[in-house]
Amino acid sequence: MASLQQYVENCGRWLDAITVIVSDNNGVEIASWGEKIEDLQLACAIFQSSVENLGKLSTGKGKSLTLRFGNRVLIQQNLNSIYVTVVLPVDGSVGKVFTNFEKMEKDLKPLIDLISSREN
Repeated sequence: MASLQQYVENCGRWLDAITVIVSDNNGVEIASWGEKIEDLQLACAIFQSSVENLGKLSTGKGKSLTLRFGNRVLIQQNLNSIYVTVVLPVDGSVGKVFTNFEKMEKDLKPLIDLISSREN
């Protein structure tokens, strides 16, 4: 099964830094972790932990959690939906999406292939 780290590596290898951001529905930052997190494993752990913790809190409507590479949004968790890179919606809960990463990776293979082809 594909891991979050493997997915991030496939999509973001060619970019050099990531930031994890919590913001409100107006895009105003509430909290962030690191201007530049260069360790992919650490960034994935922070993102996954943050998703789990946000799910336990009554954060109210309109808050989102975003994993970015440079200026590109790689994963954005907003209420009950996850959006992976630009605008590719995936239905279901956050936990369900993470446990079904293999299917997600298959669905996103054309995008991953496009990103990989730009590297070469």
